[in-house]
Amino acid sequence: MRFIIHEQPYEKPIASGEFRYYLNTEPTGAVESWRLTTAADDFTFLRVDLDARAAESGHTYLYHAVLNRVGNIERLKYRFWDKTNHLQVIGDVVMEATAVTSTHTINSKTNAAVLNMPDDFGVWFPSVIGLGFAVRLKGQNPIATVTLNNQIGKPDSLAPIKVDINRKFLHTDHHEEKIAGQTMQVKNWQLNWKSNERLITTDENGWPLRLDREAINTDGRLTAVATRIIHTQRITWP
Repeated sequence: MRFIIHEQPYEKPIASGEFRYYLNTEPTGAVESWRLTTAADDFTFLRVDLDARAAESGHTYLYHAVLNRVGNIERLKYRFWDKTNHLQVIGDVVMEATAVTSTHTINSKTNAAVLNMPDDFGVWFPSVIGLGFAVRLKGQNPIATVTLNNQIGKPDSLAPIKVDINRKFLHTDHHEEKIAGQTMQVKNWQLNWKSNERLITTDENGWPLRLDREAINTDGRLTAVATRIIHTQRITWP
């Protein structure tokens, strides 16, 4: 697993996992690894390596999220590059009470921006574990959120954008499934934003276990399934 900021001696591991991506049940070669650690002052760090170098796209996404004591993202650093290294993106996003400030660099060209947001806006980012933060959003639909523009190759690739998202719980109670060799109590959720829809299966604490995306423009059904999950302590968000 690769990092933007390497783990420090004072960090303690909480959980880690891995997802493998499939297109029409065939492995794509893409793997998403993540690690959650504790830090000082009730903060936690979430590191994500979405490695598609062996997939058709050849893309790499690295994320470093700083989470507060209730599990919300307060700061998000990220990097992206394609298999040719012709496109490289570096970003840093800081959440404030009603605004988001960011710097966004594409191939050495940097832009700074401020997004004005309503109170209690949510934050998530484009990966399976990143969608877990959309599942745990508070409030009534539609919910104002900030995410990254995942239109790779555009002038604003991975720049922060405001997105209204709708979240729907698909079952009235928990049910059991066997995932990554473990039998777990799970929940299923439907997320919609713009023309996008994702189905997310989570554990009882809201951490994603599986993603499903139906075929778009006949490109096939994309799924990502947890193949490894390790918890050194129970994760509970308020």
